[in-house]
Amino acid sequence: MRRLLSASASAIALSLILAGAALADVPKARIQGVEDRVLRNLIEDAVGKVEEEPTSRVDARRRATEAASMAYAVLRSEGYYQAEVEPTVSDTDPPQAILKIRPGERFTFGEAQVLWVGTAPSTTAQGAAFEAMEIEAGQPGRAAVVLGAEGRIIASVQQEGYPDAVARTRDVVVDHATTTVLPTFNIEAGDLVRMDGVVVITQGRTKPRYVERLAPWTPGDTFDPDDVAELERRLQDVGVYDSVTVALAPKDQTTADGLRPVIVSIADRPPRTLELGAGYSTTEGIGIDARWLNYNRLGRFDTITLVAKIGSIQQKLDLELSLPHWRKPDQRLRIGGGFIGDRTDAFDDYGAGVRTDVEWRFRRTSYVTTGLSLDYISTFDKTVTPPAW
Repeated sequence: MRRLLSASASAIALSLILAGAALADVPKARIQGVEDRVLRNLIEDAVGKVEEEPTSRVDARRRATEAASMAYAVLRSEGYYQAEVEPTVSDTDPPQAILKIRPGERFTFGEAQVLWVGTAPSTTAQGAAFEAMEIEAGQPGRAAVVLGAEGRIIASVQQEGYPDAVARTRDVVVDHATTTVLPTFNIEAGDLVRMDGVVVITQGRTKPRYVERLAPWTPGDTFDPDDVAELERRLQDVGVYDSVTVALAPKDQTTADGLRPVIVSIADRPPRTLELGAGYSTTEGIGIDARWLNYNRLGRFDTITLVAKIGSIQQKLDLELSLPHWRKPDQRLRIGGGFIGDRTDAFDDYGAGVRTDVEWRFRRTSYVTTGLSLDYISTFDKTVTPPAW
């Protein structure tokens, strides 16, 4: 009897779980008439699901009407501008919301154009904009293609020295006679911008002249967003800032010479960090480690690191100065030195050393390092009995 009750309880629980899962997977409306699997999935995702079946035919009709507007929006965005969507209700009990869809012919792109609002940019910028559009006659007239093309056009014009370029209201003609989509992009390029120096905004220790040396342009150069991004990357790589923002100054800050400065805003990280650690080994005994870091103490992106270790066998004291972008960008100088000692049952040794190295970065993740070190070690062998004199 107990087994029967247990089995019955399990069956009831499983039924409730399955019923809950079924209720959670009820589509808001069922799609009919769409053979293309990709299009059908897009429509079903847009229509969505609800937690329970319709409670009446009125409820089902309401759901079908709401789903129809969503389906129609998807169809138009995918180029089906002659699609017909009929919301209806089934005769079943409970009633089901149904969308009967006739997608019709898919529209394709005709000739796309770029028109310039105000003064047109240089011939080079116009050519770059046309190439960036990437809309070919005959490809499906999807809305996402239009939006993507507009974004690429703006980016290409900015890349040619027009950072103030913006898109105005685009014109998209849908020709039902030829089943084509004819987009026209209206772009206001603005003026060609030439860059000035760097304006540093900080409450930290950084000396502005070191930031200015990192700029990959000279005053008077045509604006290039890649140069601005490169300066930001160089500042982020030094590891002494919590935040770095690099942006072209607003148009109203243009100098009398017609140049636009670049604004660099930097916030220092906490000036010091202390790390402590301890461990025990059956072969080396107890060990205590400490690491103290001081950031940007000299105001030139520097990091000073002091490392100390005290253990039953090994002792160590080391000091290192790291100078990123030493003498030129992407070149790091490290200078360090310290003392070491080992005490064992067989021998004792003590020593000191100094070192320096220079690291060059020539790719994003590729480096070359060359350096020089000088060490002195004195060892005393405890197993050798000294001669008696």
